[in-house]
Amino acid sequence: LAVWLASIPRFGDSVFDSWIEGAIYYAKVGVALGVAAIPEGLPAVITLCLSLGTRRMAERNVIVRKLPSVETLGCTTTICTDKTGTLTSNQMTAVLLTLLESNGENQNGKIEAVEHDVTGSSYSPFGSVSGIEREESISIPNGTVADANVIMTLCNDARLIGNDDIADERATKRDGEQFTIEGEPTEASLLCLVEKLGPIDTAADFTTDTDSPERLNPSSIASRNNRHFAKNYDRYATLEFDRKRKSMSVLCSPIDEARTSTDGSCQLFVKGAPNSLLQRCNKAKLRNGEVVQLTPELRQQIDKSIASIGDRALRCIGLAKKDGSSLDPRLWKEHQQYNDCLKDPNTFAEIESDLTFIGMVGIKDPAREGVAESIELCKRAGIRVIMITGDAKATAIAIAKDVGIFEDNLHPSTDNSQGAFEGREFFALPESQQLDILRTGNLVICRAEPSDKQRLVKMLQSIGEIPAMTGDGVNDAPALQQASIGVAMGISGTDVAKEAADMVLVDDNFSTIVDAVEEGRCIYANMQAFINFLITWLGHG
Repeated sequence: LAVWLASIPRFGDSVFDSWIEGAIYYAKVGVALGVAAIPEGLPAVITLCLSLGTRRMAERNVIVRKLPSVETLGCTTTICTDKTGTLTSNQMTAVLLTLLESNGENQNGKIEAVEHDVTGSSYSPFGSVSGIEREESISIPNGTVADANVIMTLCNDARLIGNDDIADERATKRDGEQFTIEGEPTEASLLCLVEKLGPIDTAADFTTDTDSPERLNPSSIASRNNRHFAKNYDRYATLEFDRKRKSMSVLCSPIDEARTSTDGSCQLFVKGAPNSLLQRCNKAKLRNGEVVQLTPELRQQIDKSIASIGDRALRCIGLAKKDGSSLDPRLWKEHQQYNDCLKDPNTFAEIESDLTFIGMVGIKDPAREGVAESIELCKRAGIRVIMITGDAKATAIAIAKDVGIFEDNLHPSTDNSQGAFEGREFFALPESQQLDILRTGNLVICRAEPSDKQRLVKMLQSIGEIPAMTGDGVNDAPALQQASIGVAMGISGTDVAKEAADMVLVDDNFSTIVDAVEEGRCIYANMQAFINFLITWLGHG
């Protein structure tokens, strides 16, 4: 256009038959100069750089689904990441069981939340629980030890699997490698706790001596205690977990040797986030089987125990139950009306009300190796990290400190100005304050809903950030599509999430995201260098 405008005085030269012919001629000259200014090899070189980059990323466990996203990676300013399985290893191990116990012989005895350490690691069924004998679930059948075993067994969709094919000499060194899981790791950790807490001592019956006639294979001992408790109940209905009530429950009917049950004998077993569960409890059961009213003082003591578990970077799962006499008779199995009552999930919270609190389990999910170093690299590269999790605030802060998102001097009870927020309280703030918070430092958003991710992405983009967002569920798909870079999990991710994402992590590891961003910046720098070279060369030409 500049060439054409500068040539206006020449439109009427004698070489042209008319002024319009001159205008057309110099328009062609301007277009020709514009085309000549673009190196003809530039598209080929850019495509080659991006293609070679995707190959290098594949070697680093990143599958690129959309080629232009490789270039965008080099400009990423914020990484919004899930916690479980990405920052942590997602190999859950129950390390703590908390029960309510009375330290007096009479009803006036003080009730305390007593913690019992759990030994063992990974998904091995071998271990024990301090201060609790295995026979207690039989000697006190109405106590909380027996109830906890039943709830963890029945309110569970995972499976412990023993691998008989692993070489015996390898198994003698690492028994845990003989056992794997199907289903959610959190639920599998509860099954392992049942094996350590139940009446059958699995470790005593297991030997790695293949010549022993008394040897039991891993497949036969993986769930012996779980089978022991499951055989006494018929699980006939499930109230699926959802993020609003943060719990899951099952309706079960006790059965005898004749496989029959009696009217009103069904029970509701519940597990879920302890804070949410505690709000729906009006009674509590002690370890000895005594049921007491859930007074404000006792609630406060349980809340302190929940906070203490969270401060140690442990995921806390609450356990509760409801006897058939307190249930709507339509939910009893023998009345055959429970399917009609369970058609509307919005009624589940009401069904899971007036519960009896049983206890809590503390579950450890250690940070992935190398994540802390990767977050330090992000800090040096000017990339901020926002951790998004459904865990409690104290647990989220403790994990954030472990991996380096927050400094060690941040206390879990600190105020919100330090960068840790529950999803609902963050979005309850004025929008201007939300944007100011998103402009500064690393953040943690806990008790988050899937829809919160998309809202965060839109807000970050509105202030000029280029966010990368991780996700694995169907509900994460909108956020993955909205983000500048959508990153799906290759192991735990659903097909819907992978289709919506720009790239897929083969190993679900946060460090792999950082490697991908590093590779993206190298590709971006190479393309810039090549363009500068071509422009300089054309200028000299």
